[in-house]
Amino acid sequence: EMSKDDKIKELTLRSMEQDRQKLLMRQPFIGMILMHLDFVPITSGCRTACTDGSRVFMNCKFYAQLDLEERLFVLAHETWHCVLLHFARLQNRNHHKFNIATDLEIHFILQKEKMREPFVLPHDPDWDGLSAEEIYEKLGHKKEYGGKREKCKKTGCCSKGFDSNEQSFDEHIYAGQAKQDSENDPDFAPCVDAQSVEKMRQIIIQSAQTIERTQGRMPGFLQSIIEKLRKPELNWKELLKQFVTSCYG
Repeated sequence: EMSKDDKIKELTLRSMEQDRQKLLMRQPFIGMILMHLDFVPITSGCRTACTDGSRVFMNCKFYAQLDLEERLFVLAHETWHCVLLHFARLQNRNHHKFNIATDLEIHFILQKEKMREPFVLPHDPDWDGLSAEEIYEKLGHKKEYGGKREKCKKTGCCSKGFDSNEQSFDEHIYAGQAKQDSENDPDFAPCVDAQSVEKMRQIIIQSAQTIERTQGRMPGFLQSIIEKLRKPELNWKELLKQFVTSCYG
């Protein structure tokens, strides 16, 4: 007989799979990428959602509290972390601060898709189009905003600097991390390795080629991303070697 947690996980998995089909119809490119990711419903270890580049871990209670549009946003959000290879770009940056920067990079992309975002982090609208690395530098080094956070009348957001107490939308897993302990759900065992990074890069390029063949073109911002993946500025062999070292060193 299934335990209560197993039943909850089964319902969550079924909902995620149905939502994935809806997202595939609305946004074919991101939906195609999501079809390559495994879903892992969990009850602890992560308060919202995260991805390690091959799986999407979803907190069942969190997912159940969202309506359809918000659930589609969460799935698209996690998939964009994979498309942008955020889990491979941390380098020596502050983990928490880079989390916020990557979430904001995705925010501007999904804003163009007019998706309903459950929670918007404080930001400057002028950061639209910047990479996570550029946003990271724009966040500054303030530990606290200081005083009450006043919302911008136009955007509903504020941008007074980096707040160390600010929570990113989700929890990211980077190369070399295996965020697991005895108190977590045993199904929550994420880890990034060199193979998963390169596999995702190939999936993204192949999916983009399929969209080009079937739809004739891609949005400008997406075309730019794909070109960087096709002709990476960094030496991928060297980069993957660094990931292996961080994972197993």
